[in-house]
Amino acid sequence: MITYSFNVERENFVDAGVVSSKVKRILKQIGIPAAVLRNIAVACYEAEINMIIHSYGGEITLDIDDEGNVTLVFADVGPGIPDVEKALTPVW
Repeated sequence: MITYSFNVERENFVDAGVVSSKVKRILKQIGIPAAVLRNIAVACYEAEINMIIHSYGGEITLDIDDEGNVTLVFADVGPGIPDVEKALTPVW
């Protein structure tokens, strides 16, 4: 297994998107299909931006196992959601 770890800093808007670009480049090199790669890149970018805006920072970990399976873990440090039930309630 190969593991890559990337630090994400709170409110570091200058580097926003750098990690997702690195993840995309790595996955492209191992031959992930373009449509899948695009979906992963978008999801990674969204999670990275959320970490920058809403958390105190964190780490994005990319694991690629010997069979080419990919796992991304987004671990942030933050205040949490005070009322999870309310946050999951539709507003419309």
